[in-house]
This record gives sequence, structure tokens and C-alpha cells, in this order.
Amino acid sequence: MNKESSIYKSIRNVYYGIKNFPSNTKLAIDTHSIKKFKNIHKGETCFIIGNGPSMRFSDLDRINELKVKSFACNKIFLGFNETKWRPDYFFVSDSKILKDIHIDEVGLPYKKMFFPRSQKAHFKKGNFYNELQHDWLKDSLFSFDAHTGVYAYGTIITEMLQFAYYMGFSKVYIIGVDFSYKSKGGFVRFMYVCLSKCPKVYVR
Repeated sequence: MNKESSIYKSIRNVYYGIKNFPSNTKLAIDTHSIKKFKNIHKGETCFIIGNGPSMRFSDLDRINELKVKSFACNKIFLGFNETKWRPDYFFVSDSKILKDIHIDEVGLPYKKMFFPRSQKAHFKKGNFYNELQHDWLKDSLFSFDAHTGVYAYGTIITEMLQFAYYMGFSKVYIIGVDFSYKSKGGFVRFMYVCLSKCPKVYVR
């Protein structure tokens, strides 16, 4: 069967739809804390911080001065001694990075931390979200309901974008995200989805 045909895509959508159906009681309990973040920043602006070479601590200092909400990820905490800025929301989903992080060394309140629910046994505390299953090399999906789950692509940036939308931010500025690496297209495709499916003022 042609994997780009409408029939194949329909079958794939049904398959993942069944796998992602939120019928599991444990899932509902694990992700319960996510509900309180819905639209809590409605109409506000935020920054999503990547850890690429273009990221500058002076930019973070400016964000801190402006008191604009921000998302950050992975080992950004290793640079906390370089700036007074601290993210309002901190995410990690990469299993390799998760194994290298001790939650206490991050130095942020647990209520600001977000991890995939698959890592709950490892971290115990924090906000745990569901990663929806999909074919990330073929699908272009964006979750408008982070409580149900988010779609993971080749970078945690994509998950933070979906959470920013869920929290109600109307404008999202992205810094420190560089395109100077080769990939199979998952991340670039997702960015296109963000720009095409979200309000035009959403991603800057």
C-alpha cells in the first residue's frame, strides 16, 4: 500500500487514535496536575529558550528584566550561575538527559518542572504529561489539549510549544533554536505545522 495515500493515512490515524485513547485511570491520575495550567496565561507573551549556540545569557537577563514568562529545558540550569534569570517552566523529555539529571540540582520548584509520565518512577515529583504516540517522521500533528497529551518530535521545543498554547499564550518568541544540523525533517515539518495551524500571531 502506498504510504502516502489517503487510505493509508486514515488507517494510521485510526490506529494511533485507539492507542492514544485516554481510557486508562492511572494516566488520568498521573496527568491530573496539568489541568490547572489551562489558559492561566491567556493573552500573554512568552519566550521559549533553546540551548543552541545562538543563545546568549544577555538575552536571558533582558527577559528577566522585562519579567516575561519563559520556558527552558534540559541542562539550562548549568548556566544559572551566569544569570539571574530563571525559567517559569522547565521541561526534559530525552531519556538520555533524564538519566544525567538529579531533580534537586536543577534548583527550581517542583511545580515548575514538566516530565513525560513515563519518567514518573524516576522523578517522583513534578508535573507529568502524556506523550501521544504517532509516526513523527510522517505525521504533522499539534495537540491543542496538553492534558490529553502532546506530540513529541525531534526536540523538546515542540512539546514546550504545545504547552505554551495550552496555557493560553497568544505570542511565543523562540530564541536559541538553531537549524544548522541535519535531520530527517521531523522538526522542520513540525515548525511548519505550528505556523499553519496556530493563530498567525502565535509564533514569532
